[in-house]
Amino acid sequence: MENHFGKSHKITFLFNIFHYSIVNIPFLKLQKQNPRIVLVHPSLHYTGTDTFPLGLGYIASYLKQYTNNIIIWDEQKYQMGKNQLFQTKPDIIAISATSPSYPRVVKFLKSIKIMQESIRPLVIMGGVHATYCPEEVLRAGVDIVFRSEADKSLNVFFEEKPQSYEDLRNIPGIAWLDEFGLLQQTIDPPTVSREEMDLVPFPARELFDKDKYQIMSITTSRGCPYACAYCSATNFWGYSVRFHSVDYIEKELEQIASLGYDFICFEDATFSVNIKRAMDICDRIIDNSKLQSLTWSCETRPDRMSLELLKKFEQSRCLLVMLGVESGSDIVLKANNRTVPVSKVREAMAIIRQTQIPVQTLMIFGLPGETVDTVTETIEFLQEEQPDHILISLATAYPGTELWSTERRINPPQSWRRRFNGHGENSELFLPESMTEEQYIKQAERLLTVIQEINYANGKIFKTKQRNVIKLAKSTNPLL
Repeated sequence: MENHFGKSHKITFLFNIFHYSIVNIPFLKLQKQNPRIVLVHPSLHYTGTDTFPLGLGYIASYLKQYTNNIIIWDEQKYQMGKNQLFQTKPDIIAISATSPSYPRVVKFLKSIKIMQESIRPLVIMGGVHATYCPEEVLRAGVDIVFRSEADKSLNVFFEEKPQSYEDLRNIPGIAWLDEFGLLQQTIDPPTVSREEMDLVPFPARELFDKDKYQIMSITTSRGCPYACAYCSATNFWGYSVRFHSVDYIEKELEQIASLGYDFICFEDATFSVNIKRAMDICDRIIDNSKLQSLTWSCETRPDRMSLELLKKFEQSRCLLVMLGVESGSDIVLKANNRTVPVSKVREAMAIIRQTQIPVQTLMIFGLPGETVDTVTETIEFLQEEQPDHILISLATAYPGTELWSTERRINPPQSWRRRFNGHGENSELFLPESMTEEQYIKQAERLLTVIQEINYANGKIFKTKQRNVIKLAKSTNPLL
């Protein structure tokens, strides 16, 4: 038995050494003077996928200093078959993906695996899913994972140009599999400090096909001071919010406008977390003659609003406020670290009604604490408040969230999930403690039916409000 085990172990060891020496070959591509890099944003299906992939844009902005041979592949806008991929002969492939798009990543990696070793590119990947599931991603075929906020680790990687996996040990914030197939990780990456935020280059929007994007994304900050159970933003970016200066944001907005975009989406976790700063940004949009064509949207919380702020939103041509409400039940809100009671949400809705700003409430079904009674509370809340539009998501156990560590899960068919506009695809859903799977389906459909009725009834109002904002932009800019 011992001899057999020893022989088997030796064979495995030799195989791993052989495999490890082979997979070092892609590092040779990194040594090239002007490597060809393909940046990939895999396709996924839910509302909000028509915006610009900011992660890919930032990666491109950093890589421009190391190569002028960058190819953008945003699958949300244009598909690329594996034959096209082979024809581009990439030296490096960099993937930015979320959990909903990860199944597409796996399929994509399979097409890379069949490439001959001599031409196989070095594959790197970052984002939330790769950060919290590095071993899964690496075993699927990625060579190196960049964890968390990767600005500085990405720069170190391309400056030092490691020639083997052993060289990776000097680069912070990365993960890989060693010659024994064991996960290796370096120290956490250094983040961009408050003082360094304005040194971050603008996303390389000029490298993307402008005609493919109707909405242009922008973020004015990093971090989230809240700790909602269903969100990974705080874990990924940190509790401390780091802001770009208002001057920096104004210049970036000018760049966006100069590229011909009219509608922008502020992608901050909470755009008005600092109300005074949000108002200052609005003033820049109002006063800057170069920004008169812009209309915009943002996401914020009910407790980060005031009538004065919303008046600024209105004057600066806000096309949509996405209001994080999540539930009409205080029981559910409290169970998910949501520090905004329903009474505060109603106050916010009353303030919004004093303006003509279109509002979309963001709701989540199936969070911890959800029961038949809490669904009833949510339905009553929505019927009374009558938002212009409602987006409903299914509570999803995404990596990096508190829900991820729970054991109660449900996996209904994708076709059923797609009836709901928001998150919930390609990941396990959370099953509330008080519900069976049958009750879950029934209550989700019950809530969805009411939401569809409200959206239908208020659809004309919603569209009219948005058209009026666009008219305002056109009236202030005769060239439109």
